[in-house]
Amino acid sequence: MARGLLKLVHSRRASAHAFSYTVDVRIESDTGATVVHKKRVESEMRSFVLGATDRADFVVPGGALPRHLALITVPVQNGVHVRMLSLHPERGLQAVGDGFASGELGSMSGLHGLDARFSHYQVSVRAFSESRATEPLATSSLPLGEQLAFHRGTQVHPVGDVVSSVSRTGGGSVAVPALVTSTSGYAVGRSLVLYARSGPIHITPDPEDLRRGMLVGRSRRCALGRGFDENDGLSRVHALVASVGDGVYLFDLASRYGIRDVTRPARLIRTARLDDGAGCLVYGAGHLVCEET
Repeated sequence: MARGLLKLVHSRRASAHAFSYTVDVRIESDTGATVVHKKRVESEMRSFVLGATDRADFVVPGGALPRHLALITVPVQNGVHVRMLSLHPERGLQAVGDGFASGELGSMSGLHGLDARFSHYQVSVRAFSESRATEPLATSSLPLGEQLAFHRGTQVHPVGDVVSSVSRTGGGSVAVPALVTSTSGYAVGRSLVLYARSGPIHITPDPEDLRRGMLVGRSRRCALGRGFDENDGLSRVHALVASVGDGVYLFDLASRYGIRDVTRPARLIRTARLDDGAGCLVYGAGHLVCEET
């Protein structure tokens, strides 16, 4: 299976055929304590957060970070595809069982479920739907630090032809290539636009970055939202934006105030399509859409 976030055959027409499925998560610590969670999902695709606080969808009993891991579940023709990923570039997973690379991983993907170790815990995820595949889908993984397109500072790259000059010692000048400080990456076809109170903020990520996923929030790891104040209502790690099939989606990550339906701002939603012309409201930040460039 190719790199990236759930590169699945998933058309716009297929999105109308949502069905219910159940996600079971079993978390066992090295001390023997076990916690079992179960969620019934009515929506088509969903994000879940594993962490130490009561805001997490699946609470880990101590020893974990508030938003430690995320699960993304997507119904496909032959079942439910599951991706488990660390929300921290320095905190990894180890696969339990065959089919995955050994060593420290940033994310794992597979059909119907996954088994992994993180920190002092072992976690088992199973997703049950009305349809089960007879053969498992090929598994995939990404190395630690590459599971998401984490923000790693401002990009600087040469642009265009020679456009300026620098004075030489003793007189005269020499032409040099222009350098621009880019906060929006490379123009490759899809741009994320956040219409905030201070004005629109544009980010044009590489398609591979969208496939891996990009974080929205105030944390330095996030691609969008780092300039917001903690009093605005935007969480440090608020949501995950990623391409799934032919669409671009935003997944809430157990944020304090959530994401909202554009037509009904009071309505909390867990997943929103961003490239449908409407986008969604990210509480504390603004109106987020994905536009063709």
